[in-house]
This record gives sequence, structure tokens and C-alpha cells, in this order.
Amino acid sequence: MKTKAKSMNILVTLDQNYIPPLKVMLFSLIHYHPQDIEVYLLHQAIPKEALAELEAFFACTSLKIHPIQVDDQIFVQFPTTDRYPYAMYYRLFAAKLLPQTIDKILYLDPDIVIKGNLDDLYQIDMDRYYFGAATHVDWGLSRINQLRLNYENGIYVNSGVLLMNLKELRQSQDELAIGQYIDKFNPLLFLPDQDVLSAMYPDKILEIDATIYNMTERIFLKNNLFQREKGLQWIDDKCKIIHYIGRNKPWKTDYFGDFDRYYHEAVGFMEGYRYLANLNNKQIRQNESL
Repeated sequence: MKTKAKSMNILVTLDQNYIPPLKVMLFSLIHYHPQDIEVYLLHQAIPKEALAELEAFFACTSLKIHPIQVDDQIFVQFPTTDRYPYAMYYRLFAAKLLPQTIDKILYLDPDIVIKGNLDDLYQIDMDRYYFGAATHVDWGLSRINQLRLNYENGIYVNSGVLLMNLKELRQSQDELAIGQYIDKFNPLLFLPDQDVLSAMYPDKILEIDATIYNMTERIFLKNNLFQREKGLQWIDDKCKIIHYIGRNKPWKTDYFGDFDRYYHEAVGFMEGYRYLANLNNKQIRQNESL
């Protein structure tokens, strides 16, 4: 029988613009995980003041932020776009960029909310696998991606949720080969980090269930789960991670879909924690003044 992890290592990579949804995501994680949570934030240029505010924001919780600034010069030869900056490559090189004392970490995109305990996911035996990941594409599109990127017999991953075996990556990952692959297939790369992960490590990726650990509106519709209350009840009962992929974000006024309720629920968790923390701090100040 699996026991709850004593602590959990979480990896996030983002710029300053994504700090607001990151706060919501992390408070939704805290809600289901009473244990210590160590969050490693890889970034290129988030101001020190913003990082200090972020750390202070979680001071009332068991979650600790560890900012790590990355020199993007090591990625200058890699392709980027406005939507996919150098930060997406931090996942590929996490074993190199993170402290050597960490053997396992769970990467989460900031446009995610947690709606269940993730201990079962976090404690999966990774053995010789590098990554645990889900796919959002069916067999046909997977085959097209295999032909496009010259690999066989592996899933095309969504990199928004990645369980990383850092110990095995440090021992076996060929970082030079990543650069060589990108140089060769650069014109064919659409989502570079996902393309590289899928193509270079097809036999090193352990598939996890997207409907539980990387659920999206598209998967919900495609899997015929969209039966209004019955379908949403399935999400309530089974799903543990909601991922708001693409441009359809629940914090935007033009959001459409049925999953915004889970985001607003997570906002409620955050506001509740903050309210109680403020009450506690007020009570402490009153006691000290007596």
C-alpha cells in the first residue's frame, strides 16, 4: 500500500506575467497536500521584488519557493517563438539546472489547477524511465508526429505535466544530442520542447492517464464525457489535474467552456487561506500588544 509522500518537489518555469495563475495553481496544490512542498522556479529575468512578493505570499503555508535564475545563453541556438520562449527548454535540462540533491520532481504548467491528491502520481516507480507524461493526441496524429520527427513506437507527449526522474537523467541524458537533433529538425519543430521530448526519448517515457492527470476541455469533449452534469460528475470524482491549454484561459473574460468552475474553486481556496492567515496575523499582533 502506498503511503503519502513526506514532501513533494515541484518544478515551474515561467515569466512574471504568469505569476497570478501560478499562485492559484499552487494554492490548489496546497489544498490537497498537507505535507511540505518545495517549489523550484526556473526563470530568466523575474525581478527580485516580484520573487520576494511571491515568496511572502506563501509564507503562511507549508510551501516554499526556491527561485533559480537561468542564463539563457545556453539555449541561443534553439528555436523559439513569442508563445514558446527559451523557458520551455528548462524542462529538457532540468537535471542540469536543478540542485543535484533532488532525484525526482513533478513539473506543472502554471495554467493548471489541482483537484485531487497527487501522491499516487508522484510515487510512481520510474525505474529507468526519464519522464512520466500523458498524450493529448490519438493514434493517427501520433503516427503523423512520428513520421514528422523521425521516431517510432512512442507517444507524443504534452509537456504541461511531467514527472521527472532526475537521477536517471543525470546518469544517461546526452545533452549534446539534444542540440544536434534540434539543428537537424529545426524547420519541422512546431512545439519544440514537446517535439524533442517525444522524438528523442520514446522508450524513456512512461505514459500516464491524461483523463486523470492532464485533463483538458478537448479531451473531455472527445472522450464523450460531455454529458453536462453527468460528465462533470465524472470529472469531480476521477480527475486530479485540469489543464487549460491554448489561449482559452479561465481568468480571461472571453473564456468559453465548462471547466472555469474548477479554476474559480481554486481561487476560493487561495482567498480562504489568505483570509485565515490575515486573521491569524492580526490575532498575533493583538496578543503581542497586550
